[in-house]
Amino acid sequence: MDKTTSSMYSRVLTSVVLITLIQQSYEIPTSNQDTIIPSKNMSLSRFRRQTTTCKSDVTKFQCEGNPLCINTDQICDGIEDCPDGSDEKESVCKTLYCPGYLFKCDYGACISADLKCNGQRDCKDNSDEKRCSMLTVSKVNTNCRSDEFECNNGQCIEIDGTCDGVYNCEDHSDETEYLCLNSECPGYTYKCKYGACVDGDAECNGRQDCIDNSDEANCGPAILPTTPPSVVINDSLHTSNGCVTPEHPVNGRWFYLPNINNQKRAAISNRKVNSGATIGFQCNDGYKLSSTSKKEKLVYCQQNGQWNEALPSCIKLCPPQTNRNHAIISCKLDDVPIPCDQAIEQTELTFKCDPYFESDTSWTVNKCIGGSWHYPDVRCKEKCGEKRVSATPLIVGGVAVEKGHYPWVVALYSRRETSSYSHICGGSLLSTSIALTAAHCVTENNNGAVIHKKFFAVASGKYYIGYGDNRDDDTAQYSNVSQIIVHQDYTGEYQKFRFDIALLKLSTPFALSKLCQPVCIEYNDVSQLFLTDNSIATVTGWGFTTAAGKPSEVLKEIDVPLVDNGQCRSELDPEFAQKYLIGDKFCAGFVNANMSVCPGDSGGGLVIKDLKNKYYIKGLVSLGDVVLENNQRKCNIRRRALFTNVNMYTHWIQSTMLSSTIA
Repeated sequence: MDKTTSSMYSRVLTSVVLITLIQQSYEIPTSNQDTIIPSKNMSLSRFRRQTTTCKSDVTKFQCEGNPLCINTDQICDGIEDCPDGSDEKESVCKTLYCPGYLFKCDYGACISADLKCNGQRDCKDNSDEKRCSMLTVSKVNTNCRSDEFECNNGQCIEIDGTCDGVYNCEDHSDETEYLCLNSECPGYTYKCKYGACVDGDAECNGRQDCIDNSDEANCGPAILPTTPPSVVINDSLHTSNGCVTPEHPVNGRWFYLPNINNQKRAAISNRKVNSGATIGFQCNDGYKLSSTSKKEKLVYCQQNGQWNEALPSCIKLCPPQTNRNHAIISCKLDDVPIPCDQAIEQTELTFKCDPYFESDTSWTVNKCIGGSWHYPDVRCKEKCGEKRVSATPLIVGGVAVEKGHYPWVVALYSRRETSSYSHICGGSLLSTSIALTAAHCVTENNNGAVIHKKFFAVASGKYYIGYGDNRDDDTAQYSNVSQIIVHQDYTGEYQKFRFDIALLKLSTPFALSKLCQPVCIEYNDVSQLFLTDNSIATVTGWGFTTAAGKPSEVLKEIDVPLVDNGQCRSELDPEFAQKYLIGDKFCAGFVNANMSVCPGDSGGGLVIKDLKNKYYIKGLVSLGDVVLENNQRKCNIRRRALFTNVNMYTHWIQSTMLSSTIA
């Protein structure tokens, strides 16, 4: 929901609440007089005076010091509609009730909940942007991975390094109140005053665990157990008072704390010690103490001859789990959240994937049984082939793509002929750093020689064709090309454009976003999506909008049927078909329909949607028939076009992407 829609939505909802409250706050007389009888609800008396001037119309609100009357749905909606701002005053809005689906500003206004923490001021006092975690802000052009946090100075740190009581950013931007205050701390942790989550035993432990020292601010005298100076350890069991030293825990040990004379004693079980003696417990590697998440646990002997608390045991740890592979994990034991590096038997692990990633596992809940996790690993993969954003108003005869659709489509630019970049071809993202296109887009036509990479640039998140078009500033990402890999057997016109396929390695990987995601591709030996006669596929591009016209200013799409090569051959110009309709090409498009691919569409992907509404790339725009009119070559918009069959090159694509030459 965009800001305008959200604002309208909240205004409608707010107006319903306001009208109801105003009606409850006063009664409208049935006479023609403007007198208003106040009700018992004096908390809303702010509205009584104003309705008099607005002729008792409960749908109107009169601005203070101004004869202007505005609709009640404009009151307390975060926007000052009165010239004096009186419709957004705290005295007007404070008592307003905001339903749960709305956000209540600090001064009382109600706005759509979708507007909270969106990076814009939607409440008059900007309270919708307070206490927001920066982790919720989507950074399109970040230098950091999706599992990292970007400090204000551009430094990248692990996402777990924020709001943990330790400065991990050199500029300290990972431990600010703005970032941390709205964080939710699990029950086993302690929440610092500025919002960070630290160890649950941090409060009053004599050590600063919070950056602001709030964990030690209200503690008074230290109450930690200490060894009194008068305490002596007595190894005799015959003393009248004292505690008996325990057996060493299995897979761990206990030890004495040195006394005032710094004397060390051997940790011998079944010996009596005087009251005040303190011992500590530790576990071996791979085990944890049963009563704390810390490495050590101290207990001391009380005057009554009892240890001050139950003595801990050592519990086997499950292999520690951390956020990785774009997965954010969480663990629970008996429905109580625990750190995943402190997981023990019967701990359950779940995970969610980073934005623009999805699960690559067959399980949803993992469990630690017998000291190991039932499933070996958590994995998330980049989402692919999904249309994003709902649709806006190549292709001759095509229609404009909805802005935000087809997030895998990239534009290929060249400055070989001019000083500035010009659009030459399309392409499709296979990953954040690899794009797929036609070989003839980056080679010499006559012999297939690769053109130097310095002439090319690739753009993602584009709707308008121009390189650097400021209308795409919010979504577009640009990168130079660090490597061009053309199929080794491609020789251009010499081989009649067989093997017309190439991969482009980006100098700067794109950041995943709603408008930048890869297309799906099948690497299986047997395709699950067969190219069958009359199947409908989609092609996108910025190609010519008329046969001899100019390229389209905006991205366009066209749905085309696939046809049998035999039928296609009979409908194409015989010389063209004999020369170019060869083994690695298939035919798609229309006959006599005035719609087809044209220059500028080359390299663009032909995609097919599966049953899960994911789009898989099946072809690349390769060749189209041309006609000669008035000594000018034009694309033949009344004939079908030829596409490189991607299914025939999936092994080459996969092996090339996995090879060290492009990794």
